[in-house]
Amino acid sequence: MSFKNYIEEIVVTLPRPTRRKITINIQEYKTLVENSKLKSDRKELIRRLIDGKEIPIFCEETKRFFMTPTKGKKLKAREVKSRGDKQVCGTLLNAMMVHENAQGNYENLDILFNMPTAWEIPSQVYKI
Repeated sequence: MSFKNYIEEIVVTLPRPTRRKITINIQEYKTLVENSKLKSDRKELIRRLIDGKEIPIFCEETKRFFMTPTKGKKLKAREVKSRGDKQVCGTLLNAMMVHENAQGNYENLDILFNMPTAWEIPSQVYKI
């Protein structure tokens, strides 16, 4: 087993103009992602998490997705740009919707359904 298996949480700095720091619990993140209905995309996202590649995060204050590395000294998030980034962000969004629906938080679920994004979300993401 390597050191990355023992990391419990990471602290990420968001890009300008926010420059906020977000703490992400890796176990909670993995549990949330496992709720996603998009099987192949879910496996890809979990593989990214285990391999230490960039993973998507969601900032609740700005209602935006960012990509962040999981290893390195200074973890800085970046904007979502590529098609692959958008795909894994859609997987995280689907997992968040399924989680909110299971919890019965219909107000939060409605916010997620109507949230404006800078990229077009495929209709399969909205299946809960």
